[in-house]
Amino acid sequence: PSAILASLFAFWMLYLNPYYLSEPWMLVKLSFVFALYLYHAICQKIYHQQQNGIVKYNSFRLRVWNEVATLLLVIIVFIIVLKDSMNWVYATFGFFAVALLLMFAIKMYQAIRKKDKKEIK
Repeated sequence: PSAILASLFAFWMLYLNPYYLSEPWMLVKLSFVFALYLYHAICQKIYHQQQNGIVKYNSFRLRVWNEVATLLLVIIVFIIVLKDSMNWVYATFGFFAVALLLMFAIKMYQAIRKKDKKEIK
């Protein structure tokens, strides 16, 4: 319900202040908001698949998928906070770099766990 209300108020704000759509930071922010809605649609699809007994994702992949929403929400907030300076561009690239670094760290951790499990056996 809050997403619906937030979307309604956002459309209302853009209707009353259409000059926001000419700002590059707003277009980038709206693209990330769209990505967040797409994320939720995919989560709903995964939920329905699991309700029907279809399990396509392991627990590790779902844990990583869970972090996508956090990254999207943080970058949306940072774009708004840094909108008056050019720093929002660097913040956007910085968060993509952090996301890639996080994925690399998760893969390393997963490899270490597999190695430890083999040594225990």
